[in-house]
Amino acid sequence: MSDDQQQVIDASPQRRFFVEMLTRDIELAPAIMDLVDNSADGAKRLRPEQGPNRYEGLSVHLELSGERFVIKDNCGGMSVELARDHAFRFGRSEDAPTVPGEVGQFGIGMKRALFKMGDRFTVESTAEASKFSLSVDVAEWAAENSPEWEFRFDEVEEGIETDEDERGTKITVEALRDLVKQDFDQELFVNRLRRQLSMRQLRLLQQGLQINVNGVDLQAPQPILLSGEEFRPIHVEKELPVNGNSLSLRLWAGLADAGGDDDDVDDAEKYRGEAPAGWYVFCNDRLLLYADKSRLTGWGAEAAAYHPQYRRFQGYVLLDGDARYMPWNTTKTGVDEDSRVFREVQNEMFDALQKVQAVINRLKKERRQGDADQRPAIEALDASEPKQLEDLSPSTSFVVPAPAPDPPATAQWIRYQVDLDDFKRVAESVDASAPSDVGRATFDWYLEEQVD
Repeated sequence: MSDDQQQVIDASPQRRFFVEMLTRDIELAPAIMDLVDNSADGAKRLRPEQGPNRYEGLSVHLELSGERFVIKDNCGGMSVELARDHAFRFGRSEDAPTVPGEVGQFGIGMKRALFKMGDRFTVESTAEASKFSLSVDVAEWAAENSPEWEFRFDEVEEGIETDEDERGTKITVEALRDLVKQDFDQELFVNRLRRQLSMRQLRLLQQGLQINVNGVDLQAPQPILLSGEEFRPIHVEKELPVNGNSLSLRLWAGLADAGGDDDDVDDAEKYRGEAPAGWYVFCNDRLLLYADKSRLTGWGAEAAAYHPQYRRFQGYVLLDGDARYMPWNTTKTGVDEDSRVFREVQNEMFDALQKVQAVINRLKKERRQGDADQRPAIEALDASEPKQLEDLSPSTSFVVPAPAPDPPATAQWIRYQVDLDDFKRVAESVDASAPSDVGRATFDWYLEEQVD
């Protein structure tokens, strides 16, 4: 052994250790959502133009059972070049192609998900000019000692022309891990996955992407805020500069339809259920925060803490742009609180929350006014209608009518001091002891006897 060789310490990673550590810090449902994100990114490559029905006709189907996991989409497929040079690498390469509005950023989601679920997987994909299939026995691959970390195609074709209806990707995972088998066999887990996917992929579902889990199509409601001629919610649009680039920020904050709710009741005992009130934060259409009412979004810190009187508040934040600058964690289930971008977003959220809370507080005050002329904000609210976010005009403030002038005073306090002995003599004369009763009696006598 040469002197140079004697100085070398082998620090190459062991594949089995790498697989175990890669999958340890992610739960099963978020791992599956990473695969759905890949399909969604394919849909974005295929349909780059924005629009309310952008993904109409595109679909992602998931099949979960104790035998296998399958995810299949018709979202354009993965080219052989993308698979060979980027998609199966551990970590995103510097020259990896980017897609406007994509979610994939770190280059670990697909591999981590596949390793998490089972010991054998197959990826089959047909793109516009190529197709391939690849099968991996994870246990065998992890046991290899070769310093070359690589996978091999089973079949590969390039320079071909494929039919549009064939383009898509199918991933099958078999030899499932024991805990994964148990989860996939439980309807409780499948239903929970449906709910989480409906929530996390809310924006894509709204734009027409079909997601089906074990034969059930997922549904997503349209975000709606009340708006009228004299009652308009906050709608902010701005660019956030970051590293020589920028992210597009759109923010809405206002009141949701009460749905027949009794606005005059804010009893906490009546509203123990999970309220849809709070902040909804999306990055490239991926939901990170759902109905958040914590200090992270200003509740109880920059504004009043959540209380049932604020149950109609709903705020939406949409960040779009380069995935590298998005303030999300690696599982895309939460925000990076140390992100400078998120701190700028927080400032906008705090300001909007304070303004909407002020309107809600005013509405509460007006409800206590008996005179209808003293309730202009409530009248404007009653005249408003539910509108989708994209139909709301920009406004940095919450537009409501000016408060009604205070009604003229109908009573007046009288306060003065008198000699104590004189007070006692008068009190005895009017048969009263309390100062207020004595004053009332003497005023009434003077009014009756001396004033016409």
